[in-house]
Amino acid sequence: AVATVTLSRSACYGYDQRVEVFGTGGLASVGNLHEDASVVADGSGVRRPRLVRSFPERFEAAFWYETDAFADTALLGTAWPVSEDDCVAVQ
Repeated sequence: AVATVTLSRSACYGYDQRVEVFGTGGLASVGNLHEDASVVADGSGVRRPRLVRSFPERFEAAFWYETDAFADTALLGTAWPVSEDDCVAVQ
């Protein structure tokens, strides 16, 4: 498999972050987030809304999920959703 990570916090068009993994079994990719899902295509080209600009804007939902998981673990004693083996596997 081949993995590519592209990141720019200062691209003139916004915060650019892309990940692509390509292998014999298929492809997985994560693209940029736009302010909304609209696309306008006509004789002058294709236009989309601007990219979501800040790290907190892009990952707000992830922060909330992580906070909820932490609270569930600390207050309710539920298992943390990421195991030690998971952490080692991504090293």
